[in-house]
Amino acid sequence: MNTPQLRFPEFNDEWKVSTYGKHLDIKSGYGFKASEYSEDGVPLIKIDNVSHGKIIWDNTSYLPKFYLNKYPDLSLDEGDILLALNRPITRNKLKIGMLKKEDSPSILYQRVGKIIFNTKDLDKKFVYYLLCVKIYRFVIKNSVGSDQPFISVVKLKKMYLTFPKRSEQQKIASFLSKVDEKIELLEKKLKLWEKYKKGIMQQLFSQKLRFKDENDQDYPDWEEKKFNEIFDFLSSNSFSRADLNYELGDFKNIHYGDIHTKFATILDCKSTEIPFINENINLDNINMENHCNDGDLIIADASEDYDDIGKSVELKNVENKLLAGLHTLLVRDNKGFTVDGYRGYMMQDFDVRLQLMRFATGVSVLGISKKNLSQILLKIPSVNEQRKIADFLTQVEAKLEKIHNEININKEFKKGLLQQMFC
Repeated sequence: MNTPQLRFPEFNDEWKVSTYGKHLDIKSGYGFKASEYSEDGVPLIKIDNVSHGKIIWDNTSYLPKFYLNKYPDLSLDEGDILLALNRPITRNKLKIGMLKKEDSPSILYQRVGKIIFNTKDLDKKFVYYLLCVKIYRFVIKNSVGSDQPFISVVKLKKMYLTFPKRSEQQKIASFLSKVDEKIELLEKKLKLWEKYKKGIMQQLFSQKLRFKDENDQDYPDWEEKKFNEIFDFLSSNSFSRADLNYELGDFKNIHYGDIHTKFATILDCKSTEIPFINENINLDNINMENHCNDGDLIIADASEDYDDIGKSVELKNVENKLLAGLHTLLVRDNKGFTVDGYRGYMMQDFDVRLQLMRFATGVSVLGISKKNLSQILLKIPSVNEQRKIADFLTQVEAKLEKIHNEININKEFKKGLLQQMFC
């Protein structure tokens, strides 16, 4: 019987089975020349603007306003559903989005498709959620190409769709929209807290905002020291992703890619999933002094952009044998200039980040050397003020992590609903 696992109790009719091409079509955009662009006007929606469930406006290009009348079949409005035809999936997520009021009017660019409705039997929002499920499965099975897979429109039109009567469609869409609204509110809350963290860190490290001691007195003036006056460099390894697994091993390993994408500033090794080094790899030549300890900094010495060059984590609750891996620098304060919890935030200071960007070398891939890192100037308050700064920022980080977790829980909830509410 063509019915989903999860349903509203007032509906019991069997769902209709039909093909995509019988009810829907898809209109691809046009490859406008850069010479046609203007400084402002109507935004172009390119493939990189279509994100997972929404439209993002990074690196926006514009066309003159009269292009809306010149190309009416390419004009976009609120409620339009867009699908990336090239590279339709990134990070295991489908690049599909529905335009909101603030996203329109806009114009469709090449390699992006607009869903066209040939029938009134289908609710737009329902179709959006239905396609999130169906096209993802379709792309995995039928996308053409390896480096940049694309969707064959001819095959897409033959894809089977299963849907109920319009009243049930609308109820499903309304329910899922409320879940999306909750996720959006949490994401906005996260951005506000991230903005707050950035602002408060600038205030703290510029010393415009200072803590007082227990007697309400000022702490001593901050010192300025070169990186190599504080930290000693230890050895890291060059094991690739292929040398790592998440099941078993004697040693765990910090890969630079995880520093860029998922690890927190203060990396709690007890509660964070860190990969093992494969057991078939000989580690006998690794000296114990190069095993990671609490308070160590691991710095990513390579990045594709300036924002992440020199990004670092400070280790906390190191339980297993742990090593610093590919494209990382392992450093340790053996002199006691800094306290645990302060070092990671110190490396996020805007002035430190600016120095890292200036010292970075390379074209397509940027790098930071030990020699250049050694020359970076660091701001060092008294250890007691360091502790207060670290404690305060740790509380802010905890709030950010809590919101992150709420977002992930709601996204997983939505994922489960999509799997159960559609055939």
